[in-house]
Amino acid sequence: MASTSLVNSLKKQNADYTIGQSAISDLTGLTNIGEKNAAYSNASDTLKGILGENSAAYDSILQLIQGAGTSTQDALGGSQSVSDWLSSVKDAASKDYSVDSSKLENYDYGKSVSDFLDPNADYNIGQATKAAQNSLAGQGGLFSGGAGEQLAATASEKAANLYKDAQQQYNTEKDFDYGKLKDTLGFEQSNRQTAMQQANNNVSNLGSIANEYLSSKQNTSDNTVNALLGKLSNDTDIQTALANLGISKASEGGFASQLLGGLFG
Repeated sequence: MASTSLVNSLKKQNADYTIGQSAISDLTGLTNIGEKNAAYSNASDTLKGILGENSAAYDSILQLIQGAGTSTQDALGGSQSVSDWLSSVKDAASKDYSVDSSKLENYDYGKSVSDFLDPNADYNIGQATKAAQNSLAGQGGLFSGGAGEQLAATASEKAANLYKDAQQQYNTEKDFDYGKLKDTLGFEQSNRQTAMQQANNNVSNLGSIANEYLSSKQNTSDNTVNALLGKLSNDTDIQTALANLGISKASEGGFASQLLGGLFG
């Protein structure tokens, strides 16, 4: 308690002494300490006022920067835009858009010429042979030495013709089946290429949006840093001015030096 009272007393004495200095100087007209102190005080208050106003102005600027950045980023979908783009890239990379061409390379029709032989082939061959036999009989050559060979030739020719017909039908059906498979694979390949192009377009579109979002984030950060650096520079200039003002005031000297300077100046 005693120390506090002493300090307060010393402060009051110092204040009274300072007031006395100014009053005496002003009354004698030897110095103008009161006006100078007022000028220093006004200058200091002005600089401090500017410092406060600058702080408020920069706060408003930072809010505008952050607000504009947030609005743009929200319109682009926020951070989800980056997640969507990355997901589309992974999804596109995980899919196989190729077609298994081995189905054509290892094509197996699964049927043979015999599957196309006339089921009545034996009957038709018999009928042809019978007709030849009747013809020979009518000509009186049924029991000739060459009758057997002729009948065998007739049967063989008929069988060959039937096989030829079966071969042609087999080739026609096989070509059609192969062509149908080829067309099916062609359609499949076309559809997969379309799907791949759509996936690539989706990746590209989402990538553009994500890039816009990241650019906005970077621009907001850069503008914020630049604004803060500008505030720091301005604050430093004002603080320097305040410091110089204090140094200038201190360099004027105390009451005694100013009084003596007025007396003997």
